[in-house]
Amino acid sequence: MDRTVTLLQHAESVRQAEKQPPVAYEVGTDQPRGGLASEERIRAFLRRLRSTLDAHNLPRPSFVVGDLGTTPDSGRFNADRARRLVTAASDEMNALMKGHYTDDVDTPSAYPLSGVGGANVGPGLSAVEARAVRDLEALEAQLGNDSGMIETLRAAVVESERWRKWLRPEEQGHAFENLPEDRQRWLINTGSRYVWTDSDVQEARARLYEHVAPYRDAEAYVLWRLKTAILHYMHAFNLVGLTDRLAAHLSDDGSP
Repeated sequence: MDRTVTLLQHAESVRQAEKQPPVAYEVGTDQPRGGLASEERIRAFLRRLRSTLDAHNLPRPSFVVGDLGTTPDSGRFNADRARRLVTAASDEMNALMKGHYTDDVDTPSAYPLSGVGGANVGPGLSAVEARAVRDLEALEAQLGNDSGMIETLRAAVVESERWRKWLRPEEQGHAFENLPEDRQRWLINTGSRYVWTDSDVQEARARLYEHVAPYRDAEAYVLWRLKTAILHYMHAFNLVGLTDRLAAHLSDDGSP
């Protein structure tokens, strides 16, 4: 709670100093497995938060991130729990519930049907990018070249140690190379977002793109894969055309 207040105080001081419009904040917990799951827990959390924010004259959040039964490595979504948490967020904070770990959820269209107002997506898009790069490396191999892209990506992810955050309970304490092959691949794909800008990764990627250039526009291919993934969510959440609808309500300077 103290950290939430500290962050909000800093953000608000900067916003006001820069004379910027109000910000739609979100609150929640950053726990790979767990978090605000039960209705009782989320109501208690929001009551405490509401009281604390009001005491410090801070704005209430627009979104509350809750555990809707999703995890980083499964497609599950608990619609019944979602509806209960949606009601709790609305009752206690007049806020929208936002789903954590929406990447690879089997039924994203169930989010709006359950009243959920937002979804966190991120690691899955980097995984889409990694899978596209793997496909390009397969093409590269057919052409008789080797950029070392995936090995370089693997080494960078392992060295970053970020993969440890996503280990399952039974995997704790295991060396990366001792994990099952499918789990290693998943951890590399998911952890790729932390290392795309590493110099070694960028150099290997440049070699890969150069090797496949006579047969495929690598950059366009990766962007196409990412756009396809994003469109999947846009259709599921009924967001197609939203930008045009928002623009119709904004002035020339971007204000409402």
